[in-house]
Amino acid sequence: MVHRRLTAMEAVALAVRSEIESTHLYGRLAERVKNTAVRDVLLELQADEEKHQEHLMALYRKMLGGQEPSIPAGDGREKDVKLDPEASYVEVITAARDKERSSEEFYKRAAETVLDYKTRMFFLDVAEQERHHASALQSLLDQLQEDPLCFDREDMDPFKGLHVGP
Repeated sequence: MVHRRLTAMEAVALAVRSEIESTHLYGRLAERVKNTAVRDVLLELQADEEKHQEHLMALYRKMLGGQEPSIPAGDGREKDVKLDPEASYVEVITAARDKERSSEEFYKRAAETVLDYKTRMFFLDVAEQERHHASALQSLLDQLQEDPLCFDREDMDPFKGLHVGP
């Protein structure tokens, strides 16, 4: 949790760590699901988080005058998601949704603590993207509530018409 006013550089460093963790989370979750449509969405989310990480790293390097940045070991949040290898779709999608909600709040708080206007606006933009991810994942949970087996049917594409990226 971000509790103090951060410099732009500190906030970017923590954000990079957050995106690294998000990228790993979606990779792990994608490995666990059987439905290819669910896996594809998780991989799309992973790719979005990788893009965020790349943009943040470029910003961080620019702030450091081209030097290689030092990334903190953690981002200050408690969010290590550990799922049972036999986790249900509901558990997987719920973990992903909760991660996105946590990320949205992290970026909003970080934006409040940063004095640099461009960095603040960037954080708010990423927070909005994370909100869209959480909303898309919530829609999937809603579908699972209506039809708990929808992800197990090969002829069913639970993501048809649903866009999760920015």
